[in-house]
Amino acid sequence: MMSQNKTALPDLINDTTDVGNLHTNSSTTSAWDEVAAILSGLIGGGRYGLKIRIPHAFVMTFLFGNKLSFRRKLQVIAKLAAEHFINL
Repeated sequence: MMSQNKTALPDLINDTTDVGNLHTNSSTTSAWDEVAAILSGLIGGGRYGLKIRIPHAFVMTFLFGNKLSFRRKLQVIAKLAAEHFINL
């Protein structure tokens, strides 16, 4: 059975927190925080790109790369994945 807390909603409604001060001001953000955010975005985008591109390149290379050796197919997959990582 859920407990009935009747004061939770009015407390949230009457909260006088200044919403304008909740976001981070650029003057209080250090350069290291900005560098960390940029690196995080690069790593996240690259991981997402590789997660999508490697399976796609694998399937397409094995479907349409009939004349390529197995080693060459792996090289093509790695090259396509690296290009996609860099482009993202």
